[in-house]
Amino acid sequence: TIEVFKNGTLNSEKLLKGAKEFFPEELWSNLSSICKSDLNDACNCLLTMSWTPTVMISLRAAEDSIRRFYKFKVGKSTQRMGWKNIIDELEKINNINKSIIGYIDYIREVRNQAEHPDQVFDQMEAERVFHQVINVIHVINQEMSLKRPLNEFSINELKCILETKNLSSSGKKADLIKRLEDSIKKDSKKT
Repeated sequence: TIEVFKNGTLNSEKLLKGAKEFFPEELWSNLSSICKSDLNDACNCLLTMSWTPTVMISLRAAEDSIRRFYKFKVGKSTQRMGWKNIIDELEKINNINKSIIGYIDYIREVRNQAEHPDQVFDQMEAERVFHQVINVIHVINQEMSLKRPLNEFSINELKCILETKNLSSSGKKADLIKRLEDSIKKDSKKT
């Protein structure tokens, strides 16, 4: 018999429905298939009370989002860069939210701890890491969101938005182009 998760800080009913229950639909639809798969696997690990695998799989999802965030901010792939190098490069960017860098670095430290073969996590730690990963994904995606004023975006960020955002509907793409044109007109009137 397999014991199933019931009591904890997380709602087992939400876990049964999958990781999408922890995200607004628009954010969930913008996550990569790898991130979604890892988060769903983490939910399954929690449900089967597999605490250490929960942490490991959750951190994989965080890494995917952090690498996408780097590409968004810098305009280049992370290729084989380690988290520390990613953080060091992100810190060099002028228009970056420094608290996001601190949060990513904290998640990196948890990941480093988790990599040790003798490290075992208990339920409380696994749930906490799962919460933190969900939160860092929310924070990163909020930073990448189109809801920010356009003049706060760099050229690399705008290119990345046009390439990777779910702009399949011509209305969304047209809205973004209109907002860009309006922003350019507004800026040109100031100068």
